[in-house]
Amino acid sequence: MTFRWIKKIVETCEESQIAIIEDQTELTFIETAFQAYGVESYTILLIHCENKVRHRRLEVERAQPHLINPDMDNWAHYLYQQAREMHIEVLDTTANEMFPIINRLRDIYILPLSRRLNKRVIFS
Repeated sequence: MTFRWIKKIVETCEESQIAIIEDQTELTFIETAFQAYGVESYTILLIHCENKVRHRRLEVERAQPHLINPDMDNWAHYLYQQAREMHIEVLDTTANEMFPIINRLRDIYILPLSRRLNKRVIFS
């Protein structure tokens, strides 16, 4: 799926655009897909939170308690460790609610990048 998203972006986005992909995949897959399609300018950011906070969000805010299980906890830990090993920035959302996080992501990462590169932003 990651390769499909990267391919779609490469095929449909103009040079004047910044594309944002939300995905839950192994971080090396993302790097490999970008490299396979010749994308040289990209940033990977892991958005992470502690298990107990993710559990509450899944149960209360998203009504998806079936996603609270050891496999998901292990997956989150694996991605966190992988990000650290690959020197990928981690945005820890443990102490924040989602709307402030989205605004922070927009204000700290997306808008400055958009201004610096003089590019429009596309969310996928």
